[in-house]
Amino acid sequence: NDFGDGWGDGDGSGAGGGFGNIPTAMKKRCSKADRLQRLTSSGGTEKCEDAVVATLRWLKEEQNEDGSWCGQKQIGMTGLGLLTFLGHCETAGSEEFGETVLAAITFLVDKAMKNNGKLGSDFKDNHWCYEHSIAVYALAEAYTLCIKSFGENINQLEDAVMASGQFLINSQHQGGGWDYAYSEDSARGGDVSIVGWHLQALKACKYTGLDFANLTRCYKKGLDYVERCQLASGAIGYSGPNIGGGSDGTTLAAVGALCFQIWKSSASKVARKAVRFMDKEMKFDWNTADSDLYGHYYAVQCMINNGGPEWERYNKLFRDQVLNNQHKDGYYKVVGGGNKINAVAGSFAGDGGYGRHYRACLATLMLESYYRFLPATGAKTN
Repeated sequence: NDFGDGWGDGDGSGAGGGFGNIPTAMKKRCSKADRLQRLTSSGGTEKCEDAVVATLRWLKEEQNEDGSWCGQKQIGMTGLGLLTFLGHCETAGSEEFGETVLAAITFLVDKAMKNNGKLGSDFKDNHWCYEHSIAVYALAEAYTLCIKSFGENINQLEDAVMASGQFLINSQHQGGGWDYAYSEDSARGGDVSIVGWHLQALKACKYTGLDFANLTRCYKKGLDYVERCQLASGAIGYSGPNIGGGSDGTTLAAVGALCFQIWKSSASKVARKAVRFMDKEMKFDWNTADSDLYGHYYAVQCMINNGGPEWERYNKLFRDQVLNNQHKDGYYKVVGGGNKINAVAGSFAGDGGYGRHYRACLATLMLESYYRFLPATGAKTN
């Protein structure tokens, strides 16, 4: 498509509401002019926007009839897909993508309502906490944009957000993290990777303006948990202040930095130490083992929030690596160049439907980071 087509249709075409209702941090994604301004002022290019829209069009074609994506872990993968559309301010009222967005929301809402707010593809799989938190993040953001901002009427979305968000809060481990299968008293106590999605989901719940019990206490305990996992170097460990298990500390430093930025500020000590560590140690090459897209999904957000020379260096590291590895049909080429990825979990690396979808969502959310959230607004929204 030419660049003129690339600016999507998510510009407040819903039934009511309007720009005044969009949280300040999210406003820039919802105007073509603002997206262009953010891109050009922050080190993006027109190609970034073309790439985003190409992936959204591919995702639209790949969506299952029931509104989900993929054949496995459909809750989590549908949540990620929905976040990718919302990141471009595509809502149920969007001309090109509205049906896709509404179908994804409806799929997740139906699952939440059938399971008392719990969102998982298989509740016997300990990892469903990832799916739940990603889906809550997506549903809460959908509520904020579709209903609160643009006045769209989406049946039971508010009920699903309240039930699933409250379940997330109520299922926090007593130590402040979140753990597999939502154990609240396990010896392990959770890990930073799980906590990252939960603290993002909680922030999305906060933006809704809905009344969740104990949300403030919950996020503060979560941040305390992350801080306890930070090393003197600024690296952040997996489930304590130590590095190992396939992690070099940079991915989880990015997770922790973003959590502190969105809930406190980019100037918070934990975030600054983590960013300094990442600036020195983080690598990215799409076609080598240093292609942990999961880590870079977090890194691009926390680096643009941080700004300054660290962001300039990181932008040069990541931007063209992503742009140069998109297939003409909108999905992304396999990462790693045949090597095992340096990552705690590299399921985005495969070339089946699941890996391809997961990879496309991560890469697109990375490119949307130029305008998806305004940097340094986290502290003002508490």
